[in-house]
Amino acid sequence: MSTFDREFDKILGEAYFGGSPYERVSGIKRHVTFEARRPGDVNRSRKFDAHDDTYFSPEVAKFVDIYKKYYRPEDSGGAAITTASTGPGSDIRNTFINLFGDVEMYLQDVPGMILYTVPDRDGKSEMYDDPSQPKVKGMNLRAHHDLLESDDVRMDSKGLHINPGMNSQGATYGAVKTVSELLEENAFTLEVDIKRVDHNIEPNFDTFYPADLYN
Repeated sequence: MSTFDREFDKILGEAYFGGSPYERVSGIKRHVTFEARRPGDVNRSRKFDAHDDTYFSPEVAKFVDIYKKYYRPEDSGGAAITTASTGPGSDIRNTFINLFGDVEMYLQDVPGMILYTVPDRDGKSEMYDDPSQPKVKGMNLRAHHDLLESDDVRMDSKGLHINPGMNSQGATYGAVKTVSELLEENAFTLEVDIKRVDHNIEPNFDTFYPADLYN
């Protein structure tokens, strides 16, 4: 299989698996899926449309600028080229970790999944502005991992305690984890939203999937 075919299959996989936990719970779709660009087609992925760059922190502005240089649909007829991959070990993923790896994410109490967000979302415009974390001004992040029905889950002030069956030591997820910790664990899907000038445009910028979706 050629590099182009692998990348195209990856994009289709992202479109199939796409959808945040909020979409699954609420039934309201917020995730932007892949749209191939054909010659002469005015419709394309809207991930670059109408960013509110006057609102961005320097780090967010830098990431968006670097991302645009990596992700050039015109170079591949509409599909992401190799350097535009967000998979484990990719240039974009490494750049993101270098810029935002120390950003703290906060555990949320959501049934059926482990969910971390930054900043702590309230569904309003303030989701893009957390004075305690100025590095991510203009950006919203959420990392989630679905739990199995057989998992024994308990939440307390120390975090989320999970015992996935007999003969297992289980796991505890603390109330705060960094972006780097969550991505390097390769179990979480991390969605990146960017503030837009037009609130009618979907905020989703891209999604970092765990390693097992790329194998």
